[in-house]
Amino acid sequence: MKVKEVSRTANIAWSPAKHHPIMLAAGTAAQQLDATFSTTASLEIFRLDLSESGTTMPLEGSVSIPQRCHKLLWCGLEMEGSEGSGGAIIAGSDNGLVTVWSPKAVSEGEEGLLFKSDQHSGPVRSLDVNPFQSNLLASGASDSEIFIWDLNNPQNPMTPGSKTQPPEDISCVAWNCQVQHILGSTAPSGRSVVWDLRKNEPIIQISDHSSKIRCKAIGWHPDIATQLATASEDDRSPVVQLWDLRFATSPMKVLEHQRGILSMAWCPHDADLLITCSKDNRVVCWNPNSSAQGGEIVYELPTTSQWTFEALWCPRNPAAVATASFDGHISVFSLMGGQNSEEEQKNIGVADDNDPFGQSMLNQHKAATVGPLKKPPKWMRRPCGATWGFGGRLATFNQSDPKKIRIHQITTEKELMNRSQALEAALNDNNVMEFCNKKISESDADEKRTWEFLKICFSKEPRQNFLSLLGYKAEELETKFGALSESHGVSAGELAEKMEDLTTVTDDDSKHLKASAAFESASPADASPFDNLSPAGSRDERASREPRKLTIKTQVSSHVAVPFSISTDDDVDGLLSKALLTGNFELAVEICLFADRLSDALVLAVAGGADLFTRTQQIYFQKQKGKVSRLLSAVVQKDWLDIIQYGELQNWPELLAALLTYAKPEEFSTLCDVLGSRLEADQDLKRSALLCYICAGNVEKLVECWLGISVDPELPLSLQDLIEKVMILRKAVQMERQRQPGTTGSPKLAQKLQEYAILLASQGDLATSILYLEHAMTAKDDQLEWRDRVYHAQSHCDRAQPDFPFAILNILPEKPVEVRAPAPAPEPALAPVHAPAPERKAAPSFAQVPAPSMNQPKPMPWQPSASTSNPIPSPIPSSTGSGSGPAVYNPRLYQETPSSGMRPGPPPPLEAQQVPPPSRPPHQPIKSAISYQERPPQGAWNDPPQIQPQTKTPTAYVAPAPIMAPIGGSPAYSQSEPYNPSVQTGERPPTAHNEQLGYAPPPPPASQKKEAMPTPPPVMKAAIPAEHLSLVQTFDDLLDRCGKLAKTPSMKRKVDDVKKKLEVLADKLREMSLSQSTLGSLYQMSQAIQIGDYQTGLSVHTNLVSTGNFNEISGFMPGIKTLLQMSLQLRL
Repeated sequence: MKVKEVSRTANIAWSPAKHHPIMLAAGTAAQQLDATFSTTASLEIFRLDLSESGTTMPLEGSVSIPQRCHKLLWCGLEMEGSEGSGGAIIAGSDNGLVTVWSPKAVSEGEEGLLFKSDQHSGPVRSLDVNPFQSNLLASGASDSEIFIWDLNNPQNPMTPGSKTQPPEDISCVAWNCQVQHILGSTAPSGRSVVWDLRKNEPIIQISDHSSKIRCKAIGWHPDIATQLATASEDDRSPVVQLWDLRFATSPMKVLEHQRGILSMAWCPHDADLLITCSKDNRVVCWNPNSSAQGGEIVYELPTTSQWTFEALWCPRNPAAVATASFDGHISVFSLMGGQNSEEEQKNIGVADDNDPFGQSMLNQHKAATVGPLKKPPKWMRRPCGATWGFGGRLATFNQSDPKKIRIHQITTEKELMNRSQALEAALNDNNVMEFCNKKISESDADEKRTWEFLKICFSKEPRQNFLSLLGYKAEELETKFGALSESHGVSAGELAEKMEDLTTVTDDDSKHLKASAAFESASPADASPFDNLSPAGSRDERASREPRKLTIKTQVSSHVAVPFSISTDDDVDGLLSKALLTGNFELAVEICLFADRLSDALVLAVAGGADLFTRTQQIYFQKQKGKVSRLLSAVVQKDWLDIIQYGELQNWPELLAALLTYAKPEEFSTLCDVLGSRLEADQDLKRSALLCYICAGNVEKLVECWLGISVDPELPLSLQDLIEKVMILRKAVQMERQRQPGTTGSPKLAQKLQEYAILLASQGDLATSILYLEHAMTAKDDQLEWRDRVYHAQSHCDRAQPDFPFAILNILPEKPVEVRAPAPAPEPALAPVHAPAPERKAAPSFAQVPAPSMNQPKPMPWQPSASTSNPIPSPIPSSTGSGSGPAVYNPRLYQETPSSGMRPGPPPPLEAQQVPPPSRPPHQPIKSAISYQERPPQGAWNDPPQIQPQTKTPTAYVAPAPIMAPIGGSPAYSQSEPYNPSVQTGERPPTAHNEQLGYAPPPPPASQKKEAMPTPPPVMKAAIPAEHLSLVQTFDDLLDRCGKLAKTPSMKRKVDDVKKKLEVLADKLREMSLSQSTLGSLYQMSQAIQIGDYQTGLSVHTNLVSTGNFNEISGFMPGIKTLLQMSLQLRL
């Protein structure tokens, strides 16, 4: 698309890449005249501003110059005395004149001439500046003159070497883009010379002797130092030749125009773009590196009816191309495509009509719409780039080394990774106590108490330690009680002496302590009902204590000496006495309760039996309204759910302490969960619920509670806090229960474990990530996909490979199903017998049948194959019968032989129906003597048989002569050998004749199959030695558990394969062929399986495989490894 335009006939030069804004210098072109025949010359500078609308380019400055230009060049060097001038504009003119101008002075309208020299002997048609040293200028003129100017000291130019002979004009010079001391030049003779300035001599000359070319331009490949291009202006050879100096005998590629080429420029930013303009009015952009035949044109600029004699790439904006044409226009085009406006096209047409030497462009101007480049140019490609990959990997590239892609491991959460590694190290090394101590020292008050509870989970007596942490210590309680007793006037020493006086009941005192026996009989287990009131301590200590029957030593004689009376009144005492005298304990208890004599009621209830005692206890606790009565009721009646549900939440430490002291192990976790749920409902006590869940070992409840109290649970470090608590508590549960905790059933916990695994994977810790994905194993599709992705992202993974998470779809087209004709009904048990066919006039010639070999082996009985297990009825019509039903069985026909000396083979298969030939009962002889060549055409296979006329002969039966000549491929029968029908039936293997026809012989009868293939007797294996039965039983039990959980086909196949491998192990144990080291390792794996530590089992397996005898263990060790991996995967 044309973006700017100037009406000038001039040579052009772009400002250097570092110059801003972009400028375009124009010097009046030599050897051209306009309608006024003026010979004046000027140097003008125009500014390119693509942000402005319209096609005009504002003129920045202009200055008159002495000579018109053959070549114009703008370099970035600021000569001495012209600092800040924006470089230097160099012009090559007639009479060998080389002038250097200051762009800044020209823009300001000043003369600005910096240097002038006429040392060349003829017109200077070519100029170029060294891309590495901008002070080096090369110029070419007539008489083979090439000068190298140092613009810092331009008075004395150098020559690259001796002039080439014969002398000729230098049409173009160009510096190598990769090697700074290499210069190329070309001349109209078609000879191009490469100069080495270090040697001051030409190093190679190239020319195409096969064609007549007239070189106009030369240019070096921007990226490859040994490649260059030359352009010919001869109309007979309008070509661009691409040369490689390593193979300079002929050009490696040729690009053709229709007429001579006037200018050529290689894009410095993209070596795949080479622009040429020629006398065929075309400005074409080529891809010189394309392998297309004849070259690939990637872009073509709109042209006029006049030739374009120069085209240049803009150094700063490589998408802009400036052209100068003989119709007096300097145009700037954009390679990005587009469409000119109607006003621009109208102006072009008017300008062409006013040109006296040009033709009208109205009919010849091409459409202004030009398509974009076929592929993006290199300057639009990214100079560098980066993309994230899975597992925290970052792939980067840059154009400095475009063939390399660098992969970096990026860790953005370094603190999280350090804490994660510390957690994994503590779990793997069983160094959990030290980890908890570190967390206690680093945490605040609330977190500190949580970690203290988690630490106690790993102690020997966690419940007793939980009591101490709640503030209930036996030593402190005794101290406080001593202080209390002293405050009431009772010294601690006196109290201790009285306690020592408590002893067991003696025989002398037994008559005064009948109630103790009642206490003993009140319990069904012969234990005192007050045994549950024993002091707090460990459960083992309380269990080891035997009930003690205690009393205080008193003077028995004092009770005997005092007389007493029994009340018989109708008051309370009298009624009570009567009830006791009559043995009515229940009434006695009621009287005591009525009189509010609760202690007497309890004593009497003991003598009345367990049921009465229990009811009395309940009434007692209902009447008692003290602060401790509810607690006493719970302790005696063991109703801890009541106290947990209705106790004040502010007393949650006391409620938890009661559970720690009295709750049974099987109900402890449930009661702690109930208390935690109540605390969780209170906004101020949610954190206390965490402690209850820790005591209960409930990981799922712990996660749900933490999510409710966490300020920002989505932060990575907050998630790390949760995972640390979860994994430490899971470890404690594992150690307490001596088994793996298995996979979680809580969706929230599974979600958090999966989020943590994904976070670890994003930081590059894939090995730990897959462990947490296994902990969070669920049936969700996204979780299965993550497991598969993390597993395959590792170069080596010792975990079991997960199942493929996606459904497998068959994208191949289904093969057409061949439709076969339905099989007819099965034949009856006794097949119909075919009568002999009538004789024909011409019998078949036996010369056509090959003779059998003399050393042919003895025929063996024919063995049935799978393809002949289901015989198909014969398509050959029967020669007997009327066709309406089966023929009548005739035993005599089974003893006859064919009437002909040749036995025909079976009929050929019917190709139309694709049905294999039928089989014939093996006991039935062949009756037809018709050969395949003489057989009449048959109908369809299911047509009814044709009715054949039968001629009954009145003569007596005469036995036919035996067969004297064998069928081809069959063994010969001697005349002395008696005829055996079984030889002619299906017991004979297929002959060569039958195999050529594709006919399979019929199978033998069922009775013959059973005789040929007897069932082998079962192999009785020896019993496994008794000392190894436990080993085999451990592996078998684990395999049975895996088999019950195996749901996918792949898992079921693994189970079957492991079963076979374990049978090999059992055989080895039966043979007692395993070494002691192998047996020791197997028992280590068995012990690891019994405690659920499959990872240790795999470690033992790896050690055994690396150190054991391969021949000894190779038969069963792969199966054991698969079994352990399945157990890990299924979380058994």
